[in-house]
Amino acid sequence: MFHHRKAGTKALVKSMGYLHINTMGNNEDEDNAFIKKRLPMGLKARYSSCGRSAAKIFPKDVKLPLCDDYSGVKKTGLLGNVNNYLIMNSKATEMIVDAMPADQIEVYSFTILDRNGDIFSKDYKIVNPLGGFDCLHMTKSKINHMDNGKILSIDEYVLDESKLKNAPPLFRIQESLSEYVMSSKLFDALLAAGVDNLHGTPFKVSGV
Repeated sequence: MFHHRKAGTKALVKSMGYLHINTMGNNEDEDNAFIKKRLPMGLKARYSSCGRSAAKIFPKDVKLPLCDDYSGVKKTGLLGNVNNYLIMNSKATEMIVDAMPADQIEVYSFTILDRNGDIFSKDYKIVNPLGGFDCLHMTKSKINHMDNGKILSIDEYVLDESKLKNAPPLFRIQESLSEYVMSSKLFDALLAAGVDNLHGTPFKVSGV
């Protein structure tokens, strides 16, 4: 789920170098194409949304239809969806892959069908940054724990400046693998290249 962060103090906010990516894009723009269908992989469909490797099990010739609830057909740089897949067009995907260590990302090809069942696009890829990166400030973040100490949920994410030195430009939060973090450098480069429908909220970053 995409969380909006609350405003913080100036003492806490030391950097705006990382953004929390919203994989739904601007779903209020009814002109945009949008997908609701999950990958046809059963329980393993979530591998692509939580950083598990799916390269060896991803089906060949996957087809996903546009959502019937929307009439939009605009092909945006980020294609919005409800399944937390990071779906990017080929230009954006190439830029992301070029910026990433090869062993920290997988990319899966698929076909999007229009509402008549015809091919809408083969230009999109599912981008899956693998694993999770230890980046949270565990005391500044607002974390809810279960009685056994395990993390139940996170209400507010605050990144730890001391942990970000070797952070890749796109990664998942170790304690919350469904959340995508992108460096402002990569985010700005994608926007400058014309990749639209890309939305991110700056993280708080603390060194204290």
